[in-house]
Amino acid sequence: MVRMPRLAHVAGICLLLSFQLAALPRTISGEVSAIPLTIVVSTSSDWTKLTFYNLTLLIWSCNLTSGKEAPQIAYSITFDTIAISKKQYDETNVTLMINALVELGVGKVVLLTEKGAIGNTTFTIFCEGQELAQIKSMGSVPGDEAINARLFDLTGIISSGRLETREIELSRTLGQPMVLAFYYPWYGNSEGKLFHWENVGYSNIGSSTFYPLFGPYDSRDVELIEAHLMLAKAAGLDGFICSWWGIDTFEDTALREILKVSNREGFNVTIYYESVRDLNQEQMVKELAYVLSTYSNEPSFLKIDGKPVIFLYAVSAYGRTPEFWKGIVEKAENLSGKDVLFLADTFDISYAESFDGFHTYNPIWISEGRLEDTYCSEAKVARVLGKFWAATVAPGYDDRKIRSPGTFVDRRNGEYYNPTWKGSIYSDPDFVLICTWNEWHEGTNVEPSREFGFDYLQLTNSWVSLFKGTSFGILPEAEPILNQSLWESNSSIVLELRNEGNGDAFAANVLINVGTSINCIASAICLPVNESCISLFVPMIRSNESFFTRMPLGTIGNFTIELHATYFSLSGKRYVSAYSKNLIFSETKEAPTDLRFLALLAPLPLL
Repeated sequence: MVRMPRLAHVAGICLLLSFQLAALPRTISGEVSAIPLTIVVSTSSDWTKLTFYNLTLLIWSCNLTSGKEAPQIAYSITFDTIAISKKQYDETNVTLMINALVELGVGKVVLLTEKGAIGNTTFTIFCEGQELAQIKSMGSVPGDEAINARLFDLTGIISSGRLETREIELSRTLGQPMVLAFYYPWYGNSEGKLFHWENVGYSNIGSSTFYPLFGPYDSRDVELIEAHLMLAKAAGLDGFICSWWGIDTFEDTALREILKVSNREGFNVTIYYESVRDLNQEQMVKELAYVLSTYSNEPSFLKIDGKPVIFLYAVSAYGRTPEFWKGIVEKAENLSGKDVLFLADTFDISYAESFDGFHTYNPIWISEGRLEDTYCSEAKVARVLGKFWAATVAPGYDDRKIRSPGTFVDRRNGEYYNPTWKGSIYSDPDFVLICTWNEWHEGTNVEPSREFGFDYLQLTNSWVSLFKGTSFGILPEAEPILNQSLWESNSSIVLELRNEGNGDAFAANVLINVGTSINCIASAICLPVNESCISLFVPMIRSNESFFTRMPLGTIGNFTIELHATYFSLSGKRYVSAYSKNLIFSETKEAPTDLRFLALLAPLPLL
């Protein structure tokens, strides 16, 4: 029996969206008009934040002219905010001078000032050395003492009609855009040991928001890696950004296998350097140099113009400054002898001199109504600075199984995913990053699951087609046909799954019901359903190949063994088949607990 994907209307939805996309102009290509301004922010409060509406900070240099000695001093600048913070209740005066080029939007230009309960904040604007305005936020706002929010209309002060403008050319840095997915190679299930899987059962996994169609797999399993890569390529992905946690860690071991398979499959791989760890600069340099020296020469390691590409997570964690990272980049390149492109997880462009591009890991912190404008503004900043811009898409988010109370962003049957793609495409990015392929703890997976099947890979395929300008269509079809055979050998049940179709079978799940107690084989892909039934997960069975396994029964008698199998084609078609056979077990012998291998269509030798 063949069952079609549940979102058979995916192609129609994305075709409709393609018309909507075509009807709206690209907003960041060509030239933009910008006004040169000098902005001076001075504050004695322990924190202050300025937010601009209908004004985009495109490019700037900044200098902390006073208050460098203030305890825990920190500042950040994005396309629409300037923020300064220091130790709570510290009243040291801090002054930040910013030389900027700004673009004005349509409508009123508004400034929102916020600050702590103490001190004052002054905001002064200059153009060509002439003071245009000075705005002060003094004392507290009754009833709003926590943030002391005040709004100021700057429309009459900053106007392209009365101030000199400059034309800036915007163009994408990368000639051929790419689609990459964040990939987590930290799942272990081998020799009875689980890693990142908790409270595992056939119906539920305690640490996973959804249930993988591949079951609670092991990230080092070569067949699993091959299946992941084939599905990713069919969906239009160019590569994986693999979460990496240090030298000789579990994830490092898995990365080696992923690179080997990717070399064969022609798929790009790089690392996501997990920086939220208590490491000093020397340790981080050592780790990055290790990755570059050990892996970047692999054919599949992601490169642009011959330069290895590395993505960095949460660069501002632990108070790490742009200067801190600039030192890491320089030392890692010198130690490895590589010229590297580093793309940082930040919208704070004070890090611009340290890195070659910017991204955000997960866009759920951006309100849905502002995502498109946020991405377009951020893309303009990156273009003006000559940096790579990577826009991130996500299907949703739900980490309530691992955190309390946790965060929940409803997938809404793709209605959250689609606008993130739309906003990303409008920003004309060098990369679209998918958050994620398989972060099961946080429920951001596009990898197939029991709950959604292949729905999100099909949506991804359609959006990638629109993004890259390829012909619209569904994934190419090939039909797997799994035939099942059973026989007895040495008091064990021997099962063969034989693929006689012209397409590979993915995520095969076989329920084996014996009617009596049966031992679950010592394999990473087997789970007990109940005392007399086990579930077997097989990542992939290629066309014209067979999968064999042995299950010791441990008893004698006449048994009717029932099999129920589900599996999928490359495009996500679901197949269901059933098979039963009566076997006689006349004596009990000691038998191997596991015999699992793939072979070409050849009989299994009886032992």
